[in-house]
Amino acid sequence: MFKILILFTNIIVLSFFSFITKLKFSFHKLRASIIFVTPLVLIFVLLIFYIKNYDYLDNDIKRYMSFYSQINDFDSYIYYSLRDLDFIFFGLMYIFKNIGFSSLFFVNFILLLSVMILFKGLYNLFIDKSNYYLCLLLFFSSSSFYFLYGNVIRQGLAASILIFLISSNRKNKLLKFSMPFIHKASMPYFLTSFIPLKKFFLLIFLIISVITSFYSLQIFTQLLYLSNLSSLDFYLNSFTRNSSNNSSLKLIILFLNLVYFILFFKKVEMNNKQLNLFKSYFIFSCLTICVYQIDGVFSRLNYFCTFLSFPLHVAYMSLNRHIVYKRIVFLTLFFFTIFYSVYVFNHPSILFNLDIK
Repeated sequence: MFKILILFTNIIVLSFFSFITKLKFSFHKLRASIIFVTPLVLIFVLLIFYIKNYDYLDNDIKRYMSFYSQINDFDSYIYYSLRDLDFIFFGLMYIFKNIGFSSLFFVNFILLLSVMILFKGLYNLFIDKSNYYLCLLLFFSSSSFYFLYGNVIRQGLAASILIFLISSNRKNKLLKFSMPFIHKASMPYFLTSFIPLKKFFLLIFLIISVITSFYSLQIFTQLLYLSNLSSLDFYLNSFTRNSSNNSSLKLIILFLNLVYFILFFKKVEMNNKQLNLFKSYFIFSCLTICVYQIDGVFSRLNYFCTFLSFPLHVAYMSLNRHIVYKRIVFLTLFFFTIFYSVYVFNHPSILFNLDIK
């Protein structure tokens, strides 16, 4: 229960700092508070996720540690990289293994790197730092946050890099190149430049996505027949997961969020980072809806949608001048996220990370 107390402490600290940054602080005092609280919250996060032994679990981290033990030479690195085309992630494994670090050290390094990149990306997104704390608060109340960093760490790292790329004013060509080779589900980001920023066309794209979802299984089955790709065969015929029981609920939440973001889209009032965030969420959401029938692909893309939705919700709230409306929307979103997270907080990796089981 110690980690549960840390979790609630994080929520209280973030709520408090989100409030005080709205007060009339001098710049130096505000900067000092940010310098103090961000490392504090970061330490809390690492305490929540830090585990000495993953042998208890049958999850992705245990699988990565198994891969780590088997990457003994360059040939084995090539073998595992070609399976998923994730050359960068397994390349880091290969380097750390040859330097002499343990698999547990590698997992904790990826966790630290992911969280630091996420914090920096969210910090860059918001001029008003109270919104930065509100956004972190939404992440901390989400089961997706604990699942990505406590289980599917490869996708967690890619999701953090994605948010950082959206928030950065620089081109960051190296990060853009590396992201799809950490987790290929991040590739829709490269389609954002093709998104038309007019509500009519956005709604047309959404309708096309819904229609496509009814035929995606047949399309991918035909593609498997023509290409005989083992990864396609895995997702279509072999891959099953317990979370598929919640897929219809996830689809409804995703669809309602997307409709909300389209209907209240304000291109003129949004800055370049917010527009980039919107376009990224839109393309990920449309593609996620398209592949609804293929659970393995749907679930992976949906985690990116969840991560992008939190800062986008906060960005939309920042554009509204009515303080009462903003409070109602945020509290509704916050409590809904908590209730939904409790509903899906039954994954072994989450229970184990939080010392619940």
